[in-house]
Amino acid sequence: MKCLLTIVITLAAAVGIAYGGLRLFSRLSGVDAFEVVSWQASRRQLPILLVMGFFYLFSMICLMVLMEMPVTLVAMNSTHEGALRGYTDASGVKLYAPADKDYRIYPRRNYVPAAERFSDAFDVVAFYRSPRFDWWEDADAQVRKPWMGALVLFFICLIFVACYMVLYTYTVEYLGTHDPSRTLTYGEIHARFRPITGLSFPLIAGIAIAVVMTPWFLGGYMVHKIKSGYQEQFGHLQKELRSELLANAAPGREITGKVVARTIGYEQELMTEAEASRRGGGNKWKTVSLLIYTIEFPDLIRHTPIYLSITRPNAANDPVVQKLEALAPQKEKPGSEQTGGEARPLEQGQTRTAKFLVNDDTSVSLADEKGQ
Repeated sequence: MKCLLTIVITLAAAVGIAYGGLRLFSRLSGVDAFEVVSWQASRRQLPILLVMGFFYLFSMICLMVLMEMPVTLVAMNSTHEGALRGYTDASGVKLYAPADKDYRIYPRRNYVPAAERFSDAFDVVAFYRSPRFDWWEDADAQVRKPWMGALVLFFICLIFVACYMVLYTYTVEYLGTHDPSRTLTYGEIHARFRPITGLSFPLIAGIAIAVVMTPWFLGGYMVHKIKSGYQEQFGHLQKELRSELLANAAPGREITGKVVARTIGYEQELMTEAEASRRGGGNKWKTVSLLIYTIEFPDLIRHTPIYLSITRPNAANDPVVQKLEALAPQKEKPGSEQTGGEARPLEQGQTRTAKFLVNDDTSVSLADEKGQ
């Protein structure tokens, strides 16, 4: 329903801005822009007008993306919550809620892996309820790239300039046929802008850019402020949990755990010189499929199981993968590309505990891995 409402608002905005733009151009040029467009369509220029309309509609979609940021900031300010980093299994994303002193399920769109090291466990995370969908979004992921907003705005400006130039050219052609004694220049349009609007064009353009882009730059500050608040609120508990955890998971110690979830992920990796040579140049990056196993350690902290992830290349002949698969049988075999990025449920009664070794960096590996 929210998506449908967004589409309706986008189309309504496109019609309204187009109507307002043609009305303004009519006053600036002294020629009825609606009549110009109708005349050009009757001269079999309709395909060009349709192409221009398509790009204009695309620019409106981009504009709605830009204007979604203020809505996002309002939603973030009113619905934000904080928790400590947890894990993801087949039932969803689970974060440690300090108020409940337990893991709580949060409907999330994106997979959230467990920490890879005990020293990184219980990181403070901040999130908010999406204004368009019924799930929680990571605050960091939404507002940390203002350059993307600037790039989208640049393309919108290019499309608007192109539409203006096409409309100006069509108006000159219209005058050449209907009123040959009259000429129309860019300078004439520019000279009429301030008397009609009351403001200069550079000032209006600057205000519009500031209104659109300011939320993109404020987003980072808002996220920092929200996370700092939760860091201050949860900092004491986080320190206690990590201290107890690291005391019971010292490097070199063997601990008991079990695989509770298995997920396939992807990352970009730089090719070797031999691989790039075989490919024949071009992009030197390749997509690598990874297997992410979530391990549960139930006895390191009282009443609170701890979750860590082990990431391995998605290769069926990897002996470590084979051992981890034996601990967590799945319908999909290692190497399958049909699992997407979703956590897969484990079959009841088939998980087994195993010994894991705490490495020097507080990550874990199978105790009998022996460097494999």
